[in-house]
Amino acid sequence: SYVEIFFSDAYENTRRYMAGNRAFINEMARRKEFSGAGEKLLRFMPADQTKELLEEAAGGTPEIRIKYLSGLHGFASYEAAEYCTNLILSDPKLLASDDVYHNVYDKLINGGLKGKYTKARNRAQT
Repeated sequence: SYVEIFFSDAYENTRRYMAGNRAFINEMARRKEFSGAGEKLLRFMPADQTKELLEEAAGGTPEIRIKYLSGLHGFASYEAAEYCTNLILSDPKLLASDDVYHNVYDKLINGGLKGKYTKARNRAQT
């Protein structure tokens, strides 16, 4: 099935094509096909991030969390953006990561969330 191919280590060209199809990735996320994906959760970075998808990423290792948040493409809702902001603020490694900051900041859908993130990051750096 397409889910098996997407999570397979084979069919690299097919997986790359699937990953480049945002409608496909969003449908996989909507069906919660990411549950228990482990490191392969990184394949969902192009999806419109939902709170559930970010909760799954939050359960990963610190390295996976940093890599995931450094590569996500955008948020599906204010709720997801707020969850992401709070996740970052609760984890000193995420808060200190320049890669996470430079990727997430411009994607936050609300000036209040941007301000909250920047203020906490500035405080953490002093």
